[in-house]
Amino acid sequence: GHSLGEAPRAQALYGSLLPYENCNVIAPPLVVLHGATARHLGLLAATQGQWELAEQHFERGIALDAARGGLPWVAHGRHAWAQMLARRALAGDRQRAAQLNAQALAEADPLGMKALADRARSLQQQLQAT
Repeated sequence: GHSLGEAPRAQALYGSLLPYENCNVIAPPLVVLHGATARHLGLLAATQGQWELAEQHFERGIALDAARGGLPWVAHGRHAWAQMLARRALAGDRQRAAQLNAQALAEADPLGMKALADRARSLQQQLQAT
């Protein structure tokens, strides 16, 4: 759970996943790959308002997914990082969020990732409106 208001659950899950940061998340029984655990740790850290920690995990997750050829997960990681920056809203965050989100959109569109592309476009509009 990385939705707003789920910080206590996020904290418990974060602790359970932390030792597996460099691994991939898979969902049996169909063995569906969900990318680097580091990205999920970033989502959980952001849910808790642990912004610097979340950034470290997002950066690590993107690097791991890129090295493994997981381009869809790279796009997801960039978009998640952009969402976190938009929530944090410190000086320079909106500009960095726009850059990461634009990269995510540029990666998602050619891969046919419509749901992610739609979310990225929505965030793009939100960032331009504020």
